Amino acid sequence: VRNLQGNGWGVVLKDNYAYAATGHGGHGAQVIDISDIYNPVVIGGIKTPPFYLVGPDSWEVAISGNYLFLADGLNGIFVFDIKEPGKLKPVARSDTPGYAHNLAVGPGRIYVADYKNGLHIIDATGLAGQQLVDVGKMPDIPPRLPSVESSDTYQSSGQIRALDIQGDYAFLAAGAAGMEIISLSPSLKKIGAVDTSGIVRDIKVSGNIAYLADGSKGLVAIDVTDVNNPKLLGRYKKKNIMVRMLNVFGNKVLAVTNDWGRMELDR
Repeated sequence: VRNLQGNGWGVVLKDNYAYAATGHGGHGAQVIDISDIYNPVVIGGIKTPPFYLVGPDSWEVAISGNYLFLADGLNGIFVFDIKEPGKLKPVARSDTPGYAHNLAVGPGRIYVADYKNGLHIIDATGLAGQQLVDVGKMPDIPPRLPSVESSDTYQSSGQIRALDIQGDYAFLAAGAAGMEIISLSPSLKKIGAVDTSGIVRDIKVSGNIAYLADGSKGLVAIDVTDVNNPKLLGRYKKKNIMVRMLNVFGNKVLAVTNDWGRMELDR
């Protein structure tokens, strides 16, 4: 798709539609009909206030049921009804104290990687359930979710850039602090960590292995079989290559690099 209204950062798929988080000039979300994968068509979208910082630059989306969740930087979190994919309807919003860099959802909860302000958990009862693995003018600001002050918070010594939720644990890409593992119940508590020596920008957990995009230090694999004692398994590094983002597909790890190229590696 060449005509997104801004930088396409995050994307999530449901049925025959792709929902893209768009940054900078496009600020918001757009919906693409992918029924014909060789001819994707933008069918709708919505704009949010155009606030951003030089540096964090990340917007992300997730879907649960008929709701789309958008991590929108300084705007915090937006929730949209997607029953009619071409007509995104804002239903809720919640501020975060920092920069909503990434998110995940689970039953009744939104988990936010809030950059320098840590991990936040927002009560979204009735909206959030199990997460699925012509752009109009800016909408009226919808009703707010419960304030962050009443939600659980874990403050990292690093910058929370991304996270992955697995069962009762949150796996955090904590920037210069490496990877941190947080127990979600009965309260937020750090139970494990690995200093990777780089700047961890993204994280995906598959089985008992956590894969980290460790910036100039490459791609890192960590054994998290024992969440209280994670162990560095190995690292893949190439000269002058910075690993920014990654995802896991079957037995492959796909990593996005500093020149917006990609590396595809066998696990």
